[in-house]
Amino acid sequence: MFKRSIVFFPGFLGQPSDWDLLVRLLPAGFAKETQCLFMDYFSRKSQLSPLNTWNELNQYISKNSKSETIHFVGYSMGGRLALKLNQERVHPVKSMHLLSVHPGISKFHYPEKDVDGLVLERKNWDNIWADKFSRDSGFNSAFEEWQTLDVFKHDDLQLRKSENYNKDKLSLAFKRWSPAQIIIPKEQLDKHHWICGDKDIKYTELYKKMQKSLNGKFKYLSGIGHRTLFCPEHWCKDMVDGVLSSET
Repeated sequence: MFKRSIVFFPGFLGQPSDWDLLVRLLPAGFAKETQCLFMDYFSRKSQLSPLNTWNELNQYISKNSKSETIHFVGYSMGGRLALKLNQERVHPVKSMHLLSVHPGISKFHYPEKDVDGLVLERKNWDNIWADKFSRDSGFNSAFEEWQTLDVFKHDDLQLRKSENYNKDKLSLAFKRWSPAQIIIPKEQLDKHHWICGDKDIKYTELYKKMQKSLNGKFKYLSGIGHRTLFCPEHWCKDMVDGVLSSET
């Protein structure tokens, strides 16, 4: 048995190997007593997918965790999934570290806007992308187009191979795990660790709004864009310290 299990949730197009650099940065003593459980819900070989219910995903985590002390670390879409699974758990996790995560479109985040209109607009956007990824003929082009969206323009391109993915899982994620579908209430957002890059203007503005009314910890990484997952040297120590402090 380990002292703790940390469950890592990658974002859209995410793979377990995305966390390799972070794992190499973990202090030796901490790493020795920690089980790292990497969620994989988009690859061809994985049994997990957006078709799974929240209960099924939590059961998978419980079955594969080798400690009763569980922490979640999630990036982008994966962080939103982590928030939802924590909401559905009988016993909430010890700590949550959320990298570039949108917790869902709600009045809490956009008090001055027409939230119903924003949700509808996002669902329409999700449907367009779900359709792009579902087509056999257009899958590769959609795959390439996604990786060059404006939200990633401040980051190095993370090269992916489309043949490693199940296109139906990717398509379904837009309809099941989008911020228009998973909307976490304000009371479930408190006391977490929120991390984003200061070049990611959209998320920096969102986090600063949240920071005004949440009792959590917020960190803004200098010179980093949306892909905070791939810059663990900027937040690994904060994650380790947060995990340890939550256990005392």
